[in-house]
Amino acid sequence: MKAYDFFAEVTPEEKTEFSEAALEQLPANQDVRTIVQTDENVEEENENTVRHHLAVEQIFKDYSDADAIYDEI
Repeated sequence: MKAYDFFAEVTPEEKTEFSEAALEQLPANQDVRTIVQTDENVEEENENTVRHHLAVEQIFKDYSDADAIYDEI
């Protein structure tokens, strides 16, 4: 068995996209065994990003034009 190492992208449609250069490395008309490795921190970073956006949203939820006076202090 021969191994190839390259990056791919999972699209919002949950499809895996490989670059043309990656596909050129693979033999045509053959089944392949796929091993997927992901960065463990990505899920944690996504959760932190969601929490951050929700916090900012809550902070500015009650912000009004009258509060703009405090921006100049």
